[in-house]
Amino acid sequence: MKQTSRTTGDLGITSAPSSWRSHYDQLHATAVEALAAAVLATDDDGRELDFGDFLGSVLTTVAANVGSVGRLVAARPGSWEASRVRDLAGGDMADAEWLAPYRTAPVVVPLNIAAAIERMGRCESYRLTAEEAEDAVRERAIDAGVSVAEYRRRNGVPTVGSRWIPLIAKTYIDEIDEIDVRYGAAVESGTDPDRAQAEYDHEADALNRKWERRYRLYADSFGSFVRSKAAQIGLDMKLVQLKVVTNPAALSGVPQNPSLYGGDAIVATLWETAFEKTPTSFLTLELDQEL
Repeated sequence: MKQTSRTTGDLGITSAPSSWRSHYDQLHATAVEALAAAVLATDDDGRELDFGDFLGSVLTTVAANVGSVGRLVAARPGSWEASRVRDLAGGDMADAEWLAPYRTAPVVVPLNIAAAIERMGRCESYRLTAEEAEDAVRERAIDAGVSVAEYRRRNGVPTVGSRWIPLIAKTYIDEIDEIDVRYGAAVESGTDPDRAQAEYDHEADALNRKWERRYRLYADSFGSFVRSKAAQIGLDMKLVQLKVVTNPAALSGVPQNPSLYGGDAIVATLWETAFEKTPTSFLTLELDQEL
């Protein structure tokens, strides 16, 4: 039974229903009204609507608009209701590319170039020194909740480690930090503060222009691959847009890159394809270099 207020204990204190409950009730009523109208609808010849087909189409479009069938049943994926919903929305074959043609909501692909740069690299194996091996045993023993001796007895001593080798040797942050260090050293050495500030501003401005050009070129290429993949999987191209900030010094408004896990799988598919194909050489060009 729908409640409009409740009493707390014997104190006679009443409180309004929660905003979430009100929102839920409104969503429920809207859905019931729309579905009931579909059940009662008839075509021009008086034939009733195939409600099962209609409901399946609705759920498929909803799945496409939120990015995956999994998001429809994320709250309770193992329930029998979830199983039925999953089947109606396309079942096992309804991956991101299968759902794409049904999408009616905007497809906003975010691009955080600084975060993308952090992913550009490779893992390299290398031989551990004796000291590094002992450090590794100690860290792994702590993680496993056992003594160093016990970990060594179970697993021995590691001989090989791995490290991440960045593809872009120096990022914007690395270079602006170097300018900051030079500015601080100049001031400490007695350089006139106005002169030191002017030199800092000149270097920082040149650096910002260089990296903004790099970001813009990378974003333009990234966007072209997003659009190419979107067209390939049947998305309505009017819905597709890239959200990016090309000012490397921006501290706000910079979007977060999507994840393949738990989010909008259609957006993530476009992003991952573009990330794989966009040349990283755009991020190493100097200002005076031609493309």
